[in-house]
Amino acid sequence: MKTVLATKQVTKTYPVDDTTINAVDEVSIEIKAGESVALVGPRGSGKTTMLAMLAGLLNPTEGEVIIDGQDLSKMSEAERTQFRREKIGFTFQANNLVPFLTVLEHVELMMQLNGNYDKDAKQ
Repeated sequence: MKTVLATKQVTKTYPVDDTTINAVDEVSIEIKAGESVALVGPRGSGKTTMLAMLAGLLNPTEGEVIIDGQDLSKMSEAERTQFRREKIGFTFQANNLVPFLTVLEHVELMMQLNGNYDKDAKQ
């Protein structure tokens, strides 16, 4: 099966005062098409940071994040934004929706922002 998502030695560090905190430390994974994966661990173990890097919302301090053959860590912010629009879907724990839109209107809005909305898509 084709590898759809991979990381190579991904690290994310944050400077705190005179020290450096490793949120994610040299993680390498490979996920093939059709596989189901769960990311588990105790609070503060770097799960959210890892997911943010996998989604292209954060750049790793070191390493590579590769989705569908493209290295997100080498993309500009604009390129990553376009990539997310076209290739990645999100389900957030917190409510990040526009409160006065219906679910259908949220989907239509994203299609319009991506430039691929047509009236037939509503059906």
